[in-house]
Amino acid sequence: MNFANESIEFRKYELNSAFPVLVLTGKIWRLSDVRSPRLHFHNCLEIGVCEEGDAFMVLGDREVAIHEGDMTFVGSEVVHTTWSAPGTRSRWSYIMVDLGQLLSDINDLPALKGQGIFNSMQHEYSAILPRDVHPGIYDLVRTILNEFGWKCRNFDYAVRGYFLALTVHVMNYYDHQFQTGDALVQTHQSTTSILPALSYLRQHYAEDFAIDHLAEVCAMSPSSFRRDFTKIMGTSPLNYLIQLRIHRAVELLRATNLSILDISEEVGFHSRNAASSGSGIFLLSPSPHRP
Repeated sequence: MNFANESIEFRKYELNSAFPVLVLTGKIWRLSDVRSPRLHFHNCLEIGVCEEGDAFMVLGDREVAIHEGDMTFVGSEVVHTTWSAPGTRSRWSYIMVDLGQLLSDINDLPALKGQGIFNSMQHEYSAILPRDVHPGIYDLVRTILNEFGWKCRNFDYAVRGYFLALTVHVMNYYDHQFQTGDALVQTHQSTTSILPALSYLRQHYAEDFAIDHLAEVCAMSPSSFRRDFTKIMGTSPLNYLIQLRIHRAVELLRATNLSILDISEEVGFHSRNAASSGSGIFLLSPSPHRP
């Protein structure tokens, strides 16, 4: 199926930088049986559990059926939408999480992230995992949901531990199943015009580049790129880049002993001299006549 021409929106969840997890659960989380006319994607990984009923889901360029007990893992750059089977209202629980930031205090995380699968899983990966096929993964997701319900003393430490275990299990499954071509596990080519730019910004946010290069990455004219980016993201490419850099700076402040000056250089906020010479984020500054 081809969903490339569908209307797409970006949904941003405000996650606490010190504990970037948001749980949405309870009896109110029931989905309509009417398919939304718009696909969407997020600023974080979405983990869903179909608690009751059946549903359908568009993931990138495919449509799949969802059944009670199935878990959905949807990377931040995967466009999607979910709706219930005709005449029903399926009930769901959702976990929205920034794994990189949540686990940033773990000493061995750089080695884990260095495998490449970690970043792919957060941003480009999607999977439907049935409960009866993956009871261990289901138990970890259920335990995380329960911890948020109980919120016992120091529950956030327990949640980080469960997320680390969950991450390792899903990474191992993803690595194995992706190599064998499992139809329910895949990474996605961009299905909306600006996603190549988002991927490029995520990987090169600390570097110097011109706005025209982002347009080239998306095979668009600079004016069309700026228009589409601002329409979908609700902000300009420049402001989005600044947000990425600030987000990374917060991670480094929490997880390292680097000075503020060193962190500024690390994330691409260069000195006044560098900025005045034409490097850094000023290369992305739009003209006065463009959004």
